[in-house]
Amino acid sequence: ENTLDTKLFPWLADHRLGDAAVFPAAGFLELALAAGRLWRGGEGGLELSDLGISRPLMLSGRRGRRVRVAVSPDTGRLRVESRGILSGGDWTRHCQADVRALGCPEPAPLDVARPGAFGPELDAAALYPLAARLGLHYGPAFQTVRQAWLRQGPEGEELLARLAGGAGTPEGLLTPPALVDGAFQSLFLLLDRQGASGPRQA
Repeated sequence: ENTLDTKLFPWLADHRLGDAAVFPAAGFLELALAAGRLWRGGEGGLELSDLGISRPLMLSGRRGRRVRVAVSPDTGRLRVESRGILSGGDWTRHCQADVRALGCPEPAPLDVARPGAFGPELDAAALYPLAARLGLHYGPAFQTVRQAWLRQGPEGEELLARLAGGAGTPEGLLTPPALVDGAFQSLFLLLDRQGASGPRQA
């Protein structure tokens, strides 16, 4: 168990839906992998599957939330739950997933040494104003998309984004939520293209 609070972790306040701070979906990925590593004794790779978010974890308010992550020792089924600090009430489930030892070789890394091979560079500066128009507000800690390129792949358009750590984000995480969230954010650039030229497969 631990406490999540925008006063204890100010960088989380930079991920907002409207006026409310919301724990990022990428944060659940970090919690799940960290719990899985503890469960497995820190040995070997992990495979995470069937991750689903059933309810957002809101962080706005004077008090934070008490959060716990539990893993079934028999099945590897994992759940993330929270409740108000000192409330003594029922726990609310936010996320569930299956975690197990990695059962296949790790995939080869994508060669991104030549981003120019991806074709035209997109206007990454347009991303955050576009997100704001949709009600998604990213402060400095979550403004991680620096550049983006597009190319036509065998199954549709492929996007490559160059990310950089946001201001004030912690180090030493398995999957830094601000960077993973940045990968999700880059998809808004495809939505912007669709809005300008009509629907297309991606």
